[in-house]
Amino acid sequence: MKYIQLIFVLCLSYLGSAQTQIDFYTSMGDFRVELREDLMPITAQNFIDLTEAEFYDGIIFHRVIAGFVVQGGDPLGTGFGGPGYTIMDEYHPDMNHDSTGVIAMAKTSAPNSAGSQFYFSLDALPSLDQNYAVFGACIENIEVIEAMGQVATGANDRPIVDIVMDSVRVVSGTTSSVKNEAPLVTIETFPNPFTESINISYQVKTAGPVDIQLLDIHGQIVEQLDNAYKSQGIHSIQFKTDSRLPLGSYLLSVKTADGKGVKKLIRN
Repeated sequence: MKYIQLIFVLCLSYLGSAQTQIDFYTSMGDFRVELREDLMPITAQNFIDLTEAEFYDGIIFHRVIAGFVVQGGDPLGTGFGGPGYTIMDEYHPDMNHDSTGVIAMAKTSAPNSAGSQFYFSLDALPSLDQNYAVFGACIENIEVIEAMGQVATGANDRPIVDIVMDSVRVVSGTTSSVKNEAPLVTIETFPNPFTESINISYQVKTAGPVDIQLLDIHGQIVEQLDNAYKSQGIHSIQFKTDSRLPLGSYLLSVKTADGKGVKKLIRN
């Protein structure tokens, strides 16, 4: 009986320690990464939130240095962009640049300046330990990352032929702090990315109250765009920004009597 109880406890322990895995689908091949949110909860959850908001879809790896790193995650593709916010620095003695394929957050020399940019190591890089937040590692098809590290580059270490993240998806583990529901509301936006204004169109199948909000990437309300009773049909609004809205990624949430739709917006 004690033996059976021990097995049960061990199984529960294993299930509780399961880590989030993320698939990268890129123009050079696909690979899988496992995050360590048990050791790096702030950094890992930020990456999960961005991934589930489809932030990384279509973004390039803008910097490759052979034997050093493959870096991406900038929506501008220049090395100077981000999600419109930064996160706290986070380190753990067990999370180090000890091999090829570890994933860590890129940042400036200023503390707490990481946002969405990240990199994969192309070798053991102990000089970066405790300076950049390592929060996981490649666990499948690491040869794709190694091949990225060998591509021809030009000015500013940018690959001559773009390496594109076609999509990045959470495949197991925890879910985002932004709760994604089935997109029952059809949303169209133009232009996206946008600078000063964006046109938003959506369909109402069942007349009733409509709630439209602009959220940050963590699901916090940035601005209430509309909250009124709408008739059946297609409706449009224009959202005009001002200088107070930081550059970066946002979520557009449209709730109607039919359900909810969420769409990623980028202000550049």
